Amino acid sequence: MKCNFDAKLVHNIMNEERGAALRLLNQIRIASDKYFSEGDLTTTGLKKSVVDSKVKKVADLATKLPEIHKQYGVTGPTFKGKNFIKIEEKLLKFEVARANLEKQAENDDLAETNMLKSIQQ
Repeated sequence: MKCNFDAKLVHNIMNEERGAALRLLNQIRIASDKYFSEGDLTTTGLKKSVVDSKVKKVADLATKLPEIHKQYGVTGPTFKGKNFIKIEEKLLKFEVARANLEKQAENDDLAETNMLKSIQQ
């Protein structure tokens, strides 16, 4: 990884010459892109294919989870592990608040629709 950082560039940056800092940042970006593409690593040190597969699994689960909940008649999370149960207990109040807000929003929407119909008549 090589980045051309000499006295002239430092002088230009310190004197706020237009584009000097941008040139340095561009050199750093190009060097880091070359470094990380050689090993197929991300900035976290993981292979890009591993990160992509994990992201895909999470996205798939996020889309399938509501269907799974409907299938079992569950309205909330269905995790069984100790850590997940602790997390679920902490987040339960937020889930209840979210459900109440959704219910209130549906009722408000219905009331607004009824009001608009009565005004139109």
